[in-house]
Amino acid sequence: MAVVDRCTARRLLACALLIASSVAESALTVTPLSTPSGANAAQPALAADRDGGFILTWQEKSGDSASLRFAKLDPAGKVQRSGLIAASAPDQSWFINWADFPSLSVLDNGDWVSFWLQKSAASASPYAYDIYLTRSTDQGRQWSARLLNGDGTASEHGFVSLLPAGGDQVLALWLDGRHSASPEIAMGEAAADDHAPHAGAMSLRSALVDRLGRSTQETEIDARTCDCCNTDAVRIGDQTMVVYRDRSEDEIRDTRFSVRDPRGHWSAPQLVHADHWRIAGCPVNGPALAVHGKRLLGVWVTMQGEQLQVRAALGDRSGFGPMIEIESGTETQGRVDAAAFGNQSFLLSWLGADASDSGGTHTAIKIARLDRHGKLHPAQTLVSLPAGRNTGFPRMASNGNTALLVWTEPNAEGSVLQLVRITDANNSAEPGPSSPKYPRSKPDFDRGSDSGRP
Repeated sequence: MAVVDRCTARRLLACALLIASSVAESALTVTPLSTPSGANAAQPALAADRDGGFILTWQEKSGDSASLRFAKLDPAGKVQRSGLIAASAPDQSWFINWADFPSLSVLDNGDWVSFWLQKSAASASPYAYDIYLTRSTDQGRQWSARLLNGDGTASEHGFVSLLPAGGDQVLALWLDGRHSASPEIAMGEAAADDHAPHAGAMSLRSALVDRLGRSTQETEIDARTCDCCNTDAVRIGDQTMVVYRDRSEDEIRDTRFSVRDPRGHWSAPQLVHADHWRIAGCPVNGPALAVHGKRLLGVWVTMQGEQLQVRAALGDRSGFGPMIEIESGTETQGRVDAAAFGNQSFLLSWLGADASDSGGTHTAIKIARLDRHGKLHPAQTLVSLPAGRNTGFPRMASNGNTALLVWTEPNAEGSVLQLVRITDANNSAEPGPSSPKYPRSKPDFDRGSDSGRP
């Protein structure tokens, strides 16, 4: 009852669901936490810090202006301090999008690196925007920014994944539209479903950036990818793996991976699993990746008939094993994430069917543990939310035995962030700096036209 007493009236249902989840078969305890976010907060992300704590980032809008903010959390998820990363200037227009959101990476030397998306000043097109990396060398007190993509085209650049790459270097991966720029984009012509018209395919690129802002080893990993599905990446020792949604010439959009070796060379992209999903429009539903020692977990969505399916597979740097079915249904929405958790296990999150809603107007945030043997423990429902884009993409991060999960919740005033701590009910150890670290960076089903951002 003590937890319920601290909740506001509109959070009573969600708190009841959270409390009930603590006694579910999968033995996960879920505890609501507070955040310092303000009104119209959305697009959250989480990163594990080097001290066992976490860093929460999000965006806020006020009229025509926008800001990117952070909160430093201790290992139990309590707010230690918060601050501003960046804010749009009067002559700037940020690209704020429900599916393409900033994240933050803590580098090996302790620097923080984040980013925002800014519309190109040289183009009137709403779909021409660039990636600005911003770095703090003093844990968020001061920041300096630079342009990441230097192609100079009036095209789309986004869906960024950031990873530490040794010392002061960050490895940035992003979807790049330099091959897709067209006269229609330059004129600012919009296509149906808020997508930009494309003359060519989007591509997946990477680059190393150091503390001085110098960019090296820029590489095109895949010349033809799906246009607006988020990417994810992890470090495995001295190598890196990225997962993303591919796009074949005959519109098969399955999930692929590529591995970067210590010399900076990327392997030829390979399938995570052959789903053979043919779809003429981008599903806006990218994969997730987590690493636990040398073991990997890939999570993705696909579709068979009218059933959207959440799938997973365990693997290593050479590839993935048999597919594991997580959830399937006409009301399943996907938007997956994953994190290392506990003793060689993984934690998954996704938007699934809401058992309490027969009308399909709501979705449910669900979590489940996948153990070291590939056994999927019973899923737990955290909260019921209105179906649609405004709920965004729930995001997770882990420091070993503790994971945090954050999501956007629409309300009458706009939207707020909700944050919970997830622990193993059978593990009495308090989260703290002694908890094992697992390097992890973190980065609406829609059948619209395949032409850029939703």
